[in-house]
Amino acid sequence: MNPFTLLFLYSLLLVWLPLAGAVAQDQDAARVLLSSQGLEITAGDLDQALLALPPGQRQAVLADPAQIRSLLGQVYRDQRLLASVAALGLEQSPEVQARLRQARLKVLSDALRRHWEAGLATPDFAALAREGYQSRQAEFIRPAQYRLAHILRRADCECERAEQRALLAGLQVRLAAGEDFADLAKAYSQDTGVDASGDAAQWVDANQLDKSIAEALAALADGGVSGPLESRVGVHLIRRLEYRPATLVPFEEVQAQLENEVRTSYVRNYLKEVMTGYLPGEEARYEEEAIRAWREQQP
Repeated sequence: MNPFTLLFLYSLLLVWLPLAGAVAQDQDAARVLLSSQGLEITAGDLDQALLALPPGQRQAVLADPAQIRSLLGQVYRDQRLLASVAALGLEQSPEVQARLRQARLKVLSDALRRHWEAGLATPDFAALAREGYQSRQAEFIRPAQYRLAHILRRADCECERAEQRALLAGLQVRLAAGEDFADLAKAYSQDTGVDASGDAAQWVDANQLDKSIAEALAALADGGVSGPLESRVGVHLIRRLEYRPATLVPFEEVQAQLENEVRTSYVRNYLKEVMTGYLPGEEARYEEEAIRAWREQQP
């Protein structure tokens, strides 16, 4: 075959292949996926709806045929709503036009911000997080904790407190005589937040306790029982089961939190600085007379 003929055919192939691909894509986009009451939803319509979803949600939809059908139903509903809007001429309303403009501006502004963020040179957030941890260690102190068993006698008024103190004082004598704390708690405690033994389900931070109770517990050894102690809800006998001193939370436990804080602050400050450059400059002049005339024309 003539070399020029081969060259001509090769050139035609180069032109035809992209066109064929574009035609195939157009055909794919035009493929009808749902039809009802004369309205058809195409693959292209579904593609647009899918692109509007967050990336993670897109994958979830694609993995579940039921969610795909649900999204198709939503697209169908939206198309019918738009048809109703067009039939009523609502889009021509100045207020609707203004809101559409604001919505478009927000979408495009968000796209611009994402573009800026994608091109942003980022520092070592792990190192910055560690620096913040070192300088703010007081924020990462885990308070002292107690695990407690207690017997609570509720006092709905001051007039009941003396009676409840006397009852608990009698229980204290029985404990000293060898009776079991769990048995007495089961028989006398009015706290529904503990089990029958009086044993609290969780560790309690010392700084969450009433001051007088925290001070009394600090003076006890593990296993020791306090005398009657007053609180807002009544009178207690408390047995200190275990104690954990205040400790510094390891950096590794808060690293992710701190890195996120540093990253968020860094990006926010960068965007704030960039956006400031889009505001009117120092040379800007506001035409007060024109502004006043505009205000007077408003309804």
